[in-house]
Amino acid sequence: MLDKITARGFEIQFLSHARAILSEDFPLAIVELDDVLSTVMIPIAEIIGSGGGYAPGDGRLPAMAQA
Repeated sequence: MLDKITARGFEIQFLSHARAILSEDFPLAIVELDDVLSTVMIPIAEIIGSGGGYAPGDGRLPAMAQA
């Protein structure tokens, strides 16, 4: 479960019965989630950059949500 993002070095923690719920009730959703999260890239400069309004990545969020 979530093999693509764990292969990229992310640690996944499931709380309560989340693993069972996702694997039994939403197996296609967890595959889609793994596919999407394994392709998302956020440049470190956008994470540590200063505030003062919208960050450069904010403009990409609506497009990513619709993909």
